[in-house]
Amino acid sequence: MQKIILCPKCHVQVKKDNLGELLCPSCGARLCPKAHIFDGKICSYCGWEDPNYHLWQKARERSSVPRKQKEFLDDKPQYMCPRCYTKVSTPRGACPNQRGCGYSGPMRRRDVQEPAASATPTPVSKPADITFRSYKSAPLVSSKTSAAPQRSPILSEFAKAERRERKFSPRPLLASLLVVIVLGGLVMGGIYVTRLVSQSLAWPGTRPFLPPLTPSETYTLSISVPPEGGKIEIYEEASGSKTYEPGPPITLQYKSGTEITLTAIPNEGWGFHRWEIDVSDLAKTIIITMDSDKMVVAEFKDIAPPEITGAESENLTEACATITWETKEPSEGQVVYGKTEACDQGPVSQEPGTGEQYTSYSARITGLEPDTTYYFKVELNDASEIEASSEPETFSTLTPLPAEVGNRAPDFTLQEYDDERNREPNNGETVSLSDFQGKKVLLNFWSTRCSPCLAELPYIQTVYDTCCQENSPDADSAIITICLDEPKDAAKRIEMLKDKYTDEDEVSRFILPILLDSQRQAKYLYNFGPIPTTFLIDSDGAIRKIKVGRFKSTEEIESELKALE
Repeated sequence: MQKIILCPKCHVQVKKDNLGELLCPSCGARLCPKAHIFDGKICSYCGWEDPNYHLWQKARERSSVPRKQKEFLDDKPQYMCPRCYTKVSTPRGACPNQRGCGYSGPMRRRDVQEPAASATPTPVSKPADITFRSYKSAPLVSSKTSAAPQRSPILSEFAKAERRERKFSPRPLLASLLVVIVLGGLVMGGIYVTRLVSQSLAWPGTRPFLPPLTPSETYTLSISVPPEGGKIEIYEEASGSKTYEPGPPITLQYKSGTEITLTAIPNEGWGFHRWEIDVSDLAKTIIITMDSDKMVVAEFKDIAPPEITGAESENLTEACATITWETKEPSEGQVVYGKTEACDQGPVSQEPGTGEQYTSYSARITGLEPDTTYYFKVELNDASEIEASSEPETFSTLTPLPAEVGNRAPDFTLQEYDDERNREPNNGETVSLSDFQGKKVLLNFWSTRCSPCLAELPYIQTVYDTCCQENSPDADSAIITICLDEPKDAAKRIEMLKDKYTDEDEVSRFILPILLDSQRQAKYLYNFGPIPTTFLIDSDGAIRKIKVGRFKSTEEIESELKALE
């Protein structure tokens, strides 16, 4: 196997390059492709030194040998081996070439004319197992040149490589390319003209065949119609007119440049609003040209007022009434009422949570006078802010019955005590007895100046926390207390009671719902005597028992509520 030899200076592999194969005249080994000189030695195998290396070095570098280098060469020996051109310092003797030159005899002076450059010395065959030898093994030989220097073997190799190089000029190639283009254009033009003339002669009076200059393109038109409101009519000259009803988006294909007419047709009670997405226009009819993919949406708006049906009153009491109505579309409503057709009282908005299905609504009116006729009407606004109003209707509150056992408990509407911290259940809201319809109710009348009243409050509080579950909607029982104190004294004295019933953790246990009867409305309706007085009302709203005096235990209150079942 041939070993890889590297140049000792540039470490480039010694092999054939684009300048040709450079061989050592001494041993026949390949030289560095760049012909590098390292300490005067060229061959990496035998350490051969070209006696005229300064000549070809000058030819490559285009510069003269430095002065110091020339002076150094002048001090070298003036003899060399006539066989292998190895420099020697003595005129006679054996050749010091360690590669086996074998010459022994007189040496040749360096100023003697060398053989012709074409006469290449016989190289010494390189053994198969030869390895890299340091260039230092060969002695450094120099001599002064008195006569014309002989031609360097390396310069000969460079001359051969230069003769093999060919100069390249891009002009012939460009000229050839131009000729090919011109000839190709002439050929294609001839084919086109020949085809055109032949078709004109074959079919007289017909249009000649003209191939399209650009390929035909197809674009997509996507149309979307809302679920309600109207439909779209599409007209195109080639396919005629088509109408598309509301539904999933429609995708149509048209050739480039096709003109399409779109017309929006609103339904009854609806009006056209605008075209959106890729086409923005307010006109009902538009014309678009298919020069790209387009998406068009038709928007309609409701122009009809909401229709009100079934407006009526229900759940009438002495002080309350519930107004209900129905519509066929989403809307927000309110009720206005009064003792005349002008309905100058109110308005009362629809109750939260009603109207989710857009079929039925309700509004509760409280604080009415007993045995009185009222007028009412419903006013609505739909999603398009279109208003509607019903015709005035009437209802009459009930005549109060005596607050006796077996009679219906008179209804009333009072305001809660407004707690300073605005916490439940006393946050100043309005409460009616009819709010607890369907539950067993313990209605207690008391005063902050009544000792028996204050004595039973802890028992009522316990029942409120347990059996009534703080008057939650899921509880089947409710507790209402009405304080009969004067308005100016009620707040101050109730706060004193709250401090009295505050435990060690500074948490007040006095959280009963307290209504204030400042105008003696409930006092007048129930017409009772001494206090405390408690009315026990069943789930049908009838008075089942009237207890005068205080309760003495929690068990007594629980027993009375259970008896109402």
